[in-house]
Amino acid sequence: MKYFTLFWSLVLLASCSQKSTDGFQIQGEFENGNYNGYVFLNTPNSKDSVLVSNNQFTFNGKVPFPIQSWITLDDKSKLAWLYVENSEIHITFNSPEHLKLTSVTGSESQQKQHHFESFLEDHYNDADFNFRLKDSLSKFITENPSHSLSGKLLAKIASESWILSAEEVTDFKQQLDTSKQTSTDLFVINQSLEKLEKFGIGSTFKDFDLYNLQEETINSSTISAPYLLVDFWASWCVPCRKQNPYIVSVYNKYHSKGFDVLSISLEDEMEPWKKAIAKDNLTWNHLRSGNEFDSPIVSYYEFYSIPYSILIDANRKVVGVNVEPEKIGYFLSQNLK
Repeated sequence: MKYFTLFWSLVLLASCSQKSTDGFQIQGEFENGNYNGYVFLNTPNSKDSVLVSNNQFTFNGKVPFPIQSWITLDDKSKLAWLYVENSEIHITFNSPEHLKLTSVTGSESQQKQHHFESFLEDHYNDADFNFRLKDSLSKFITENPSHSLSGKLLAKIASESWILSAEEVTDFKQQLDTSKQTSTDLFVINQSLEKLEKFGIGSTFKDFDLYNLQEETINSSTISAPYLLVDFWASWCVPCRKQNPYIVSVYNKYHSKGFDVLSISLEDEMEPWKKAIAKDNLTWNHLRSGNEFDSPIVSYYEFYSIPYSILIDANRKVVGVNVEPEKIGYFLSQNLK
């Protein structure tokens, strides 16, 4: 029930009307400490500053649409993010030493962002998180096509995860009022589209010639299944070894229904690779690229840490990238009957 409470809070916030005033006023204060320097209000295109008096300060201005700003002090090493819109906004920091916002009122945009990020944090480990995220993002953009937060959320999700396909990002982008989005967010969205079109969900998996356990060269295309997890790892990779038992569990549960695994090791030496396979009881297909992160397949897919995985279907179409084993299990439960 916690999810539905968060979800309906998000919908209600999305339907709220934006207050229209001639400009904004930000009244801020520090709860603790004693600071008498300057406070800086930064946006992608502007910068303002005011001198603090009695631990309090005020900014006045006007923005064309709600925009994410960041606040800094004389010491620029710390910053706090704040959504500025044309309204009366009250903010409180714990202290100038930590510059952590403890209270924000008057900024509906800040509330919307907080609720969406709370949803991400609270439900990230849920098996159906990807589906919930897509649904919530779709509803948010539909309700707020002219809000800059819609573009910012799309840019963040498209660039920092593999949850959305290029087709979905394109569809969401077309719903946006681009005149109300920052140039930075639009640039990130377009860059993410290029990456997703190449090797994101919906793209075709590119196969390579690799070495098997007998040191024979074979093409990875010879290994297929209704759903095949291509898992990049190495015997020396501690996170990979820790993840292996979870992949084994998913494999044992769904292999008879059409799921298979192809593990591709990045290492150069045969013996450590073979010993790790035996020790971790990895009874599926194994190939080796060698050259660690300098191999052609790694260069093509542009990943620079492992474990890294790609889930593909029988047509070699990518259906998931870097998906946790638990979420792979949920996906298979819905698609392999």
